[in-house]
Amino acid sequence: MERLTKHFFIYLGLLGSILLGSLIIESRTYYIGMIVLMLIMGLLSMFTRTMYSFALLITIILILAFFNVGTSWYFAWDLNKQGINIAVQALVSFSALIAWIYGYTVRKNREVLQVLNEELLRLRKYDEHTGILTLNEFLEQAEILFTGMKRRKESGFLVHILINESKEYKQRIIRDKLSVAVLESIRAKYDLAGQLHPRAIILYLNNTTEQGVEIVLERLKGKLDETSKQSLSFETARLPELWDETRDQLKVFIRGEHFGHHTDDYRD
Repeated sequence: MERLTKHFFIYLGLLGSILLGSLIIESRTYYIGMIVLMLIMGLLSMFTRTMYSFALLITIILILAFFNVGTSWYFAWDLNKQGINIAVQALVSFSALIAWIYGYTVRKNREVLQVLNEELLRLRKYDEHTGILTLNEFLEQAEILFTGMKRRKESGFLVHILINESKEYKQRIIRDKLSVAVLESIRAKYDLAGQLHPRAIILYLNNTTEQGVEIVLERLKGKLDETSKQSLSFETARLPELWDETRDQLKVFIRGEHFGHHTDDYRD
């Protein structure tokens, strides 16, 4: 409610400045100049650092003030003329200020919206386009599986699948095909598939052996066309003894580094 009230007064100030300017500013050129100044200040406060745009705003207001004082002194205006000039100067200064506030508010709202969207993506369990687990959810579920696996003295593997395609639209096509193939290839109740970033998917293969990893990968490749397979690279790593070490391995994958183990080489 407070934010809506604030926005209402900002819009009221903008509209009031424009309407009042059309009534009291006699020079059309001066009035157009006021509108242009409002646009400039609004855009500057949206797209430049707050410190710089605000400093420019104060500078403009001071220049207008000194200019009007010097003009009224030089032409020896009477009190009535000076009063009108001061009113116009105050209106122009206020319009520039309210335009700056409007741009600043838009910028802050955009930043808040971006943070909320990022938080929503973080909390979402599945990627809305592919059905693959988000990274945050993958890590949470992987830790649970890892704890049970180690308690039962079982072994597991991580498989990193990277899309080696520079064009974004081709990445999207291959990612969609890969996601479907991955979900059809892993064991739904035992394994996990997570989205590391737009070009990479990570598999957590639970309670399996090197031969089991080969079976999963062969099954996966069999569901992909030749073009997609040529654009993919696969790397594997045996899960370590501690979860912290597993998280470190995942960080390596996220950074795009390599373990040095190819899918055809599962030796420790």
